[in-house]
Amino acid sequence: MNRFGNKLAEDVLVDGYFKELNEKIILLYSNSLFGQGNNIELTNKEFSDILRFIDILSNSTESIARNKAYSIISLLYDSYKDDERYLRVAYAVFIKLGLFASSDLLKDKAELPFDRELEKNIKLESHITPDGKKLFTDSQYDLFTKMFSANCFSFSGPTSMGKSFLIQKFIEKQIIDKKVKILVVIVPSRALITQFSQELHAEFGDLLKDNNFKIYTNSNVVKSINVEAEENNIFVLTPERLHSYLSQNGSPSIDILFVDEAHKLTSNDDRAITEYSAIDIALKKFPKMRVFFASPNIANPETFLKLFHLSESNSYSTIETPVSQNFYLIDTSKSSVKYNEGGNYIELSKINKKYCSDILNSIYKIGESRDSNLIYCNSPRLVVDNAKEFYDILEDVEQCDEIKRARRIIKDYIHDEYYLRKFLKKGVAYHHGKLPQAVRNIVEDLFRKRKIKFLFSTSTLLEGVNMPIRNIFIIPGKERFKTAKDANNINNSSKSINFWNLAGRAGRFMKEFSGNVFCYINSENTVSLDILKKEQTKATPIVLTRVQKNLKAIEEVLKNGIKDTKKEQKILEYIANIITIDTMRFDNYNESFLLREFVKLNHDKIIELAKKNADKVKDVPLSVLTSYKSLSLKIQREIYYKIKDNPTQFKLPQVGYDNILSQLENFQEWYEWKINEKGFCSSNGNPNARLKYWAFLMNKWISDTPLNLIINERLERKHERGEDIWLTRDPKSSVLFDIDNPLHINIEINSLLEDIESSLRFKLERYFNHYHQLLVHFLGEEKAGINWATYLEYGTRHSIVIGLQNIGLSRHTANTIFKHFKKHLIIENDLLSGYNKGQLLKDMKRDKKKYYVEIDEVSKLA
Repeated sequence: MNRFGNKLAEDVLVDGYFKELNEKIILLYSNSLFGQGNNIELTNKEFSDILRFIDILSNSTESIARNKAYSIISLLYDSYKDDERYLRVAYAVFIKLGLFASSDLLKDKAELPFDRELEKNIKLESHITPDGKKLFTDSQYDLFTKMFSANCFSFSGPTSMGKSFLIQKFIEKQIIDKKVKILVVIVPSRALITQFSQELHAEFGDLLKDNNFKIYTNSNVVKSINVEAEENNIFVLTPERLHSYLSQNGSPSIDILFVDEAHKLTSNDDRAITEYSAIDIALKKFPKMRVFFASPNIANPETFLKLFHLSESNSYSTIETPVSQNFYLIDTSKSSVKYNEGGNYIELSKINKKYCSDILNSIYKIGESRDSNLIYCNSPRLVVDNAKEFYDILEDVEQCDEIKRARRIIKDYIHDEYYLRKFLKKGVAYHHGKLPQAVRNIVEDLFRKRKIKFLFSTSTLLEGVNMPIRNIFIIPGKERFKTAKDANNINNSSKSINFWNLAGRAGRFMKEFSGNVFCYINSENTVSLDILKKEQTKATPIVLTRVQKNLKAIEEVLKNGIKDTKKEQKILEYIANIITIDTMRFDNYNESFLLREFVKLNHDKIIELAKKNADKVKDVPLSVLTSYKSLSLKIQREIYYKIKDNPTQFKLPQVGYDNILSQLENFQEWYEWKINEKGFCSSNGNPNARLKYWAFLMNKWISDTPLNLIINERLERKHERGEDIWLTRDPKSSVLFDIDNPLHINIEINSLLEDIESSLRFKLERYFNHYHQLLVHFLGEEKAGINWATYLEYGTRHSIVIGLQNIGLSRHTANTIFKHFKKHLIIENDLLSGYNKGQLLKDMKRDKKKYYVEIDEVSKLA
């Protein structure tokens, strides 16, 4: 029967009449979207015929046919949602596809034929989620049953498939079964740590409590975990934090490692290599650990299993989706609009130029009558610049209470002149990874509640964060989604994956049938048309790509070091370091993916060079080298020997501006920052001017100084000293800083936020952690002294504030609770062991206006 049904569906997809009807329906939907009215109608016969075609397609077992059936149902909805024939077919199709949540969106549900009613009842029984409250779609159920009992698994599907939902249900099953002590989820960024952990708290609050599960967002709590106790633990970590977890002596064995957004392993940057390294170390350290990979739009998810010597048969890939996306290509240079149908284009004629001649005006016209419009830009600077220009074309709107409250909070938390506060007046906001967590939470909450109509964002909001996005507008800068002429270019597959991951966020399963994606192109050709032809692409991990394409270059780096500190050379150095350290880690080179590749390729010379380099660092603790492979091995060796003879004198002193400056001066010399970290060093005649800025910022940050006070003091210092500010990245764009100029104020605030997130909490944190690990090697954990890296990560020196952040609260909220509501915390040996959520909320609600942000964050905890 399936073969016959598949053949019928195959015939439909190539049928000329079906194609005509499909195009007519696309135009019917598109005309309404672009304000053209309903000047296209289906005849009664055409409507009956397309319903029959839909039924045939839905009975196929092939995803392409099932997706097409669903797509047409979604396109017809606005025009036929009251039609009894449409409702009958739509309901039957949704049941056939296992889309029970989608069927709930229909106005009425018709009576099903006997066979569909029987099928529905069977699925209602079999597709139930572990908690018994929700239902899997067909593809979700198929995947869940395959991966649950596996020791390793890698899967991929469209972004709208519900990947996050599946991961949550997988975790839910582990919580219910209570068979794991430590479950770790890797996410790409700190912003996603917050989002993912909050979702777990919201979804499983009582379940977590009943089964003694705790959620942690950092690795420095591992020493307080008692694996013999009844307590179970879920860690949500970045690759860097997983490295930190693994580097600690006595870190408990990980039972399950779940790698979300695994396609990041294909990115052309050092973070992809860091993630590879962390997973590799974890598998070596915990050989019984189960590992799972989840990625969007990958045709070969088994590639991640192969990378780590795991069973390639445990993989699953599908293109089936419970939400349909409609893709439009808008060329503002030609004032044209085209509908993208799998790389083929349907021209929309007579579109009003207001919709297609200017990017920002086009976005306004399309989105003005609709909520949930997200505009993607590929950098924080472009996000703010485009939002500012967009704000200028809008009229004032009446502000609701939530917007007024948000504006007041941002004024108190950041600055009165901060653009985000200003833009909210007209229902516009922006979001990027450098914003403080508390502010990101506010923006996300307003967008979910549809109090913000237009949101400008980088990819941070689109990678794993579940948001109610109906329309996505893509206006990337140059190169973001362009592909190279060379089909084997390292970046091509990664760009394709990123594009479809972004586009797949349009439309929410269980909330709507479809979403719209608008890609803007002009004379710069910012979106490659090749990307639009194929949703799935073959992925190759960057480690493998680099090895295969750079054998000579790797050999040269192993022999003579890197030529400069540009990105390409630093990535090659990172890989060369991994190769060198792997010769120390593995007696059997076949156990190392990289060494095995060189053996296979008969490149013994590279292995011999790596062994020579390994001999030079043989005294440096292997655990330190393994955790800091991105740092120069030569520098690590030199610092090791510098400390070795008298490590006590190298312990870090108490924190204070002078001590911080002195240590930064040491690090500038020891870690060769003038070569490796030029942003930390001065380029003018004053060699320590830049270090003094970092000492000021670091001292304020780790001393619990509120962000608004850090900002105000920085602005005053810049004004009093008559310093310049750069309006663009052009060195010639410098002007004297004007403390009364909102543009200057915002540039400086954004620069400071970038410095905190990227330099203090990432780069400097890494250097101080590396230094501390060497001290621990010589003196032991108890005598090694304080680790400033912890202070940098959390922006505090108080263990209780750190503990509050570890359970998912922002720095701001953690400090507020510590200062004003400490009596509701359970503290043992100066460590947070619990909290009275009910009393905490009751006390804070005495002044809801003042503590709105804190109440919101605490309410989301389990």
